[in-house]
Amino acid sequence: MFVVGAGIFLVGSIKLGDFQAEGMRVRVAGAVLCVPLIMSQLLYTLVAVLTDGSSGAAGFVAFLELVGMGAAAGVAYWLVMLESGQIAPPSSARRQNYTRPSSGKEGEKSGDSSGKREHPLSRMLSQFGDDEEQKQEERKPTGEKRRQPTGVPRRQRDYPMVMTTTEAASYLNITEDALLELIESGKIAASRINYRYRISRTVLDEFIEAQE
Repeated sequence: MFVVGAGIFLVGSIKLGDFQAEGMRVRVAGAVLCVPLIMSQLLYTLVAVLTDGSSGAAGFVAFLELVGMGAAAGVAYWLVMLESGQIAPPSSARRQNYTRPSSGKEGEKSGDSSGKREHPLSRMLSQFGDDEEQKQEERKPTGEKRRQPTGVPRRQRDYPMVMTTTEAASYLNITEDALLELIESGKIAASRINYRYRISRTVLDEFIEAQE
């Protein structure tokens, strides 16, 4: 456990298949995994000095070491899941990658009801963007609908195995907003790393095959 924790602490990231997490919480998780061995060595030394190497005291220290290892593993797991976005952070520090409301009034109501306070400049920019989008929709012919993410992507360049939302949207040949809607609706699986989505290329290929 100490070796694994030290490696995680030095690298600062974990990657197991499609699962990937990196950040300060991952380093803290690695440090937590190193604590039980360090504490047990200190306790063994202290007990040996105070009890002249009593076997009963040594057994008690071994029991405490096992309990500490279990607790450290649990805390480290929680920190890694929290960093990857699999577990929601506390409400006081919770942030979302995509929180633009569908309209200004609804955004104000939802913001007031959830206890979140939005910056006036951010709200103004959001409302301006909604107005521009609505005007563009009104200029379109009646029979024309918003572009749906059902087209086959044009692979004009190589893409990484794990993509950002911008790269994934380009890979699917859709807008980034449309991609975020697919993620929020559960149609495309994504992991959060440092409060930003990361999408596996395998997941995108499966989505394309399903659309075809």
